[in-house]
Amino acid sequence: MFQSWGYVDFFTYVLLRPEVSAEAVEAKFTDFVFSYVGEGLLDRNPPLTFHLDLEPMAEAYLAPTRGRLLGPQGNPSQLYLFGSIGLFVLLIAGINFTNLSTARSVERAREVGVRKAMGAERHALVRQFLIEATLMALLAAVIAIVVAELVLPAFNAFTGKGIPTAIWLDPVVMLAMLGSALSVGLLAGTYPAFVLSSYHPVRVLKGAFQSSSGGTLLRKSLVVVQFSISIVLIAATLVVFQQLRFMQNETLGFETEQQLVLDFGGDGAVLQQRRAILDALERVPGVLDVSATRSVPGGYRPNAGTAIETPSGEMQQGAPQLFEVDFGLIEQLDVQFVAGRSFNPEIASDSTEALILNEAAARSYGYADPQDAIGKSFDQWGRTGQIIGVVEDFHHESLQKAIAPLSFRWSPFVGQFLIKVSTENLPQTVANLETTWRQVAPHRPYLYSFLDADFEALYRDEAQFGSLFGIFAGLAIIIACLGLFGLATFTAQQRTKEVGVRKVLGASTFGLVRLLATDFLKLVALAFVIATPLAYFGMTEWLNTFPYRTTLGVEVFLFAGTLAVCIALATVAYQAIRAATANPIDALRYE
Repeated sequence: MFQSWGYVDFFTYVLLRPEVSAEAVEAKFTDFVFSYVGEGLLDRNPPLTFHLDLEPMAEAYLAPTRGRLLGPQGNPSQLYLFGSIGLFVLLIAGINFTNLSTARSVERAREVGVRKAMGAERHALVRQFLIEATLMALLAAVIAIVVAELVLPAFNAFTGKGIPTAIWLDPVVMLAMLGSALSVGLLAGTYPAFVLSSYHPVRVLKGAFQSSSGGTLLRKSLVVVQFSISIVLIAATLVVFQQLRFMQNETLGFETEQQLVLDFGGDGAVLQQRRAILDALERVPGVLDVSATRSVPGGYRPNAGTAIETPSGEMQQGAPQLFEVDFGLIEQLDVQFVAGRSFNPEIASDSTEALILNEAAARSYGYADPQDAIGKSFDQWGRTGQIIGVVEDFHHESLQKAIAPLSFRWSPFVGQFLIKVSTENLPQTVANLETTWRQVAPHRPYLYSFLDADFEALYRDEAQFGSLFGIFAGLAIIIACLGLFGLATFTAQQRTKEVGVRKVLGASTFGLVRLLATDFLKLVALAFVIATPLAYFGMTEWLNTFPYRTTLGVEVFLFAGTLAVCIALATVAYQAIRAATANPIDALRYE
């Protein structure tokens, strides 16, 4: 195969000269391809096309247009999502600052009044308050960098990434951090600055100052925004874990349990003794069945140029994935046939002139009834013959992808043994297999894994994504609760005398706690009404990126709303109980 121009199972990297553009090189590819393989393509029935183009390495990690790139690939949608959560966290923190600054405005009202009476201009006061907010944001940025530096090793270990600790010295990162701190400080401090600087000195110094209804409405509105974001994040976290659990528990359509994959890398010496080695492995106590394959479900399979006779009698070109297997592998995986039969070692032509399709492949060639595909002609990568069977669709890739057209053919080129083992005394069976392997193939390492674990690993990125999403969502909720706690503290202080009067008149502690907490719970209920349709729309769009997905039920949003109410109640309960149980004499002695 390495001497064939039509064999393209290679990674090819091209370094262009600085003065040459990729477009100029691609323009020459048509003539280049035709000069080597043109006549062979035209001789095929139907004629084949062979197209080359270039992909920039700088775009291959996050936005690849090719599959099977070497090394890991990133997910741009996850970057956008985590970036959005980061902005939400900043927004919630900014709301906290605005809320608490305006809530504390009564405490600074006399300061503003005195300074204005002494001749301070309003713009000077605005500048002072903006500088205070900006300095606070800059200090927070320094603390954030220190904390990030401390947790970076653990973050790298958890995600498998390699973000260097020297990233903070990158000029772009430094400018981004500085710009973020300045922007947050200015945006969060602008409204409080203008509110504080607007007080009339005469009214303030006379003691006639009180919080305006407009300021109260703003604070309540910001609390609603905070908890709307929190409820959206809670619901989104639940849906992410629900989808992950769905993918992990969904029936795959083939047997993954008790299947040990022994990888020998297609070693030529092993292939020469394949039948003898298979017999030796099958004799190991605890081994139930054994077969050979070039890949396993969840692994890589090439797309093979395949022409198959259609119901109209024409040869239609397609490119189903090619699963090259040994006799008995389909049965060992317990994949069910819906038409025809499997490969039979007693029929000589099955190893050279037979092809099996899955239902998706049969449909792609026009066969709604799989039985109609049996006996049709095929031409696939130098092999011709007839379709002998059609298996039912099964998930030969992860559930992140729709079931693709798949073809099976017997092949001498295998690289793995698939061994079905008993669950009884499994460690001993694995050890006995290693002993046998070192006897039959002493030059090859004993590299094995279990098929169910390999398939589980396909969802490792989703599991990490779900965990990180939950952590960041939890952080946002904690920050929202800190703001609510501060606002509840301020509200309790403002209503100290009211609470004292009510207690003197006979109000119960429970009634006072309910009075103080009800206002906040109403805001959380309003946030739930706003957040539910937003969360439903957003998570529906996210789930639509999966061909196989969980159902989005109302219970997710009810749980998210209930959890938000419980969190809010727990946050304000301490201050409410503290205010309700205080001695009314302390509140009224100076009246």
